[in-house]
Amino acid sequence: MARDMQTAVIPEHTTVLIVGGGPTGLVMSSLLSGYGINNTVIERQPVQPVDPRAHVVRKRPMEILSGLGLLDEINSAKPSLPMKYINWCSTLAGEEAGKIDLLRGAEEIIEGYPWTNIPQNYLQPILYNKAVSEPTAQVLMGANVTSAQESGDRIDVHVSLESDGSQHLVTTDWLVVADGAGSRTRDCLGIPMEGRGPGGTFFMVHFKANIAEWVDPRPGPLYWILNPEAPGTIIAHDPEKFGVYMTPEFGLENEEDGLIARFHQAVGKSVPTEVVSIRKWVAHGQIARAYRKGRAFLVGDAAHRFPPTGGLGLNTGLLEANNLAWKLAYVIRGLAEDALLDTYEPECKPAAVANTKTSLDNQARLREIADALGSFESPGQLEERIREIKQSGDCSLDDAIENQRSHFTFDGTLPGSVWAGDHFSAYALSNACNGFCLYVDDEQAVADLNDTLSSLCRINVMVCPMPQLTDRDERLTWLTSQKAVLCRPDGIIEWSSDQDLSGQVELVAERISQMLSGKY
Repeated sequence: MARDMQTAVIPEHTTVLIVGGGPTGLVMSSLLSGYGINNTVIERQPVQPVDPRAHVVRKRPMEILSGLGLLDEINSAKPSLPMKYINWCSTLAGEEAGKIDLLRGAEEIIEGYPWTNIPQNYLQPILYNKAVSEPTAQVLMGANVTSAQESGDRIDVHVSLESDGSQHLVTTDWLVVADGAGSRTRDCLGIPMEGRGPGGTFFMVHFKANIAEWVDPRPGPLYWILNPEAPGTIIAHDPEKFGVYMTPEFGLENEEDGLIARFHQAVGKSVPTEVVSIRKWVAHGQIARAYRKGRAFLVGDAAHRFPPTGGLGLNTGLLEANNLAWKLAYVIRGLAEDALLDTYEPECKPAAVANTKTSLDNQARLREIADALGSFESPGQLEERIREIKQSGDCSLDDAIENQRSHFTFDGTLPGSVWAGDHFSAYALSNACNGFCLYVDDEQAVADLNDTLSSLCRINVMVCPMPQLTDRDERLTWLTSQKAVLCRPDGIIEWSSDQDLSGQVELVAERISQMLSGKY
């Protein structure tokens, strides 16, 4: 059960201060707690979010959440809506332009750890309760960072409380900045963003309405609305209860007042609707100039902000937290040198750059559908145009829609996979050992290797039988020929060999030592 945060006290000192209590910050806290590291999360919002925001968690991030023991709880909490179709239509109740069957040729979405469609307002309380259940962590809501300044072996962070306006000084050994795309803490550190933006402005309308009548025949998370009078996307989180309508800002006077009417135009029917909230967001394609500044690190949307086309923002942030947490923990515990932390940026930033490009490319590629439809000025003309295309046998619209498939099935570029060095080849499995693990095909040698390898290293290295190594993506076919595979705490395969391990134990130990000194 979560502790009552009303009684939480702002500490004078914490080992790691995490600014931002969204999914990335909360997962960072739980991962650090798993290593026994004292940490404090501060979040400027006084309550958990009511807006759905991000909603699809990819396979590798789901493995991380499963490693925190949250898989069953997440599966129980997520809405039952199948992730089957991505739909394009004149209106939700109107003419269908086409759809992508996500499950055709994409079995990886439903096997192993599947993609999970859970809105952030359902996921975040689960992550919050996990974080505050740890004795090494606390989460403070309604707390703002007003300044952050490194001083010797600590960072001085000034914090103000929303509840009474009181000012507090917190000293921390390490600072993790996870307070989102508009990060104030990143600004305090003087780290600029680089890239494209700002672009278009959009409304995110969180509504309560029953739209199941039009969702059930073609169930899926997204409905791209082509109606020129109400363009945008309906995200059907729980079709009988609530969803989100994303629509561009037109710059009209009192535009927000007309969003319910626009939503009804997008549906194509007038349905009883309650607006829970309206938020604006601005499209960017930007990366922080630096991921590390001294004792401070950027993770999640504080380090990168790109369009939601592809849904890669949340997932990239969770992977960054997983990459940074073990390195920070090993340095704090004296098991690794500070130089290990210098590998965080070169492993993670290229992945964020690649995912930014992917998101922008996805956004641009959507124009192909508009080009295939041609010009029209009214919903009636649009529907007539769709019928004409279908009757004529013209495949251009179907081809344009099918060409969007990777937009909705790509897992994104993973940290480490694009860094110079072939040893960052792929992810293997979730971190069952919570540390380094050497998988060997000689089960009889496991016990002896455990003692030998740990005596050669500064750290404990688990040695496990090879059958426990699972390639969930079934892409690493070369694993079947390997006699030994070394995995890092974050699941990345660091080393492997198709030779008998005898005579190579010292090599493995040296590889680990180099890694912990940041020289690999």
